[in-house]
Amino acid sequence: MFIKKMWRIFLSLPLPTDVVKELQQLQRELSAGLGEGSVTWTRRDQMHLTLRFLGDVSPARVQEIERAVTAVCADVAPFSLRARQVGFFPNPRRPKIIWAGVDDAGNRLAPLHAAVSEAIRSIAPLSDEESDFRGHLTIGRIRRIDRKGIKALAEAAERASSHCFGDWAANTIQIVRSELGPGGSRYTCVASIGLRGRG
Repeated sequence: MFIKKMWRIFLSLPLPTDVVKELQQLQRELSAGLGEGSVTWTRRDQMHLTLRFLGDVSPARVQEIERAVTAVCADVAPFSLRARQVGFFPNPRRPKIIWAGVDDAGNRLAPLHAAVSEAIRSIAPLSDEESDFRGHLTIGRIRRIDRKGIKALAEAAERASSHCFGDWAANTIQIVRSELGPGGSRYTCVASIGLRGRG
């Protein structure tokens, strides 16, 4: 029996070019004290803010997701975000993920995540991990690192702690398909939905 291949899907807020350039400069500064191949740095064409990770979804349900997200966006106005500071998951002593923080002075990001999650609950129920939502920009994934590298990374992050990497207006949600391949993940924007509410 033929089984249709599932799509790996997430919802994202795209970043403007000037913020991406600042984050690339941050990547260069953070990598200065690390050995070759220590970190897989996020490519410029893959930098985004993940609003909601859905995981494996039937392609037949993507239009359903788009309709649900479009309904949410009709009532949400664009809002301002700022990229600043550097952090690590799970923590600075055992870093696996390097991220830039996202300031949401108007407290609009978490409610948007909650509204979208509710709208698509029948398609992709919220996992425990996703329920603890913290907006961030993943800029690198650590492959291997020693104590010296961890120290160098922490020092570089401290130097960048007061730097702002840019402000932007969040005005679009993208539905993105992620395909794993030998050269890494490839992202394809399946749909782009504007926030159309009035402030």
